[in-house]
Amino acid sequence: MRLTNKYNKYYEVILLLTGILMVSWLIWYKFIRARLPKDIPFFLSEIRFYSIVFICLTFIFLIIITLFPRKRDDNIINNG
Repeated sequence: MRLTNKYNKYYEVILLLTGILMVSWLIWYKFIRARLPKDIPFFLSEIRFYSIVFICLTFIFLIIITLFPRKRDDNIINNG
């Protein structure tokens, strides 16, 4: 089954987000979490870490959409 260009774009975005999540988990688990002191004044679990990463990525996505809007084709709209 061949994916159309529209679905191929979604597929690439899903793969990119999956890769970012995997790399961020690896960095958190292997490097950051192992070197943190035992008594931390705030509680940052993996779920909270991923939610912070998700919020940051959402804001980056919204900023990119705001700075580079898509060009609309006005010929597609039918007024009849």
